[in-house]
Amino acid sequence: MFINIIWFIAFVVLTVLAARFFMKTIRSSRMPIRFGGRFFVGFLTLLLGLISILGILGMLAIYMPRGSEVVEVQVAGTAEQVERGRALASFS
Repeated sequence: MFINIIWFIAFVVLTVLAARFFMKTIRSSRMPIRFGGRFFVGFLTLLLGLISILGILGMLAIYMPRGSEVVEVQVAGTAEQVERGRALASFS
């Protein structure tokens, strides 16, 4: 579980860094970086953001507790079984 959380944090950090780099490409004065870089870095940002969102949704689906009814279980045992259990439990 902790490995999944570490991966999720890594993807979120990469998404934020890619978004910051995308903002830098918008402000760039060089045309190839301004247009080509904007496309590729923007696509990378969207891809990493999608992976992050799907990752958190997947972790929520896997790790969230599901409500279910508690089943009452009755175990019937004979007197011989109870004595044998006591004997096995006291055996050292």
